[in-house]
Amino acid sequence: MADNVPKIRFPGFTEPWEQRKFKDLVFKSGKKNKKNLPYESFSITNESGFVSQNERFENGGTMKDADKST
Repeated sequence: MADNVPKIRFPGFTEPWEQRKFKDLVFKSGKKNKKNLPYESFSITNESGFVSQNERFENGGTMKDADKST
């Protein structure tokens, strides 16, 4: 099987995979959380990609109570 065709596909998806650079999918917003609002923290995992730290860690993760103003 070719490297760009996965073994398992969602119905209706038949085209080969395309490799993308992470920097082409996200952008820096340039905004700071000056009021230190309690925004949700995320982790990146090999198994699941972006996941909420609340889902990944029993205690909400290391950033749950961190200063998020910057």
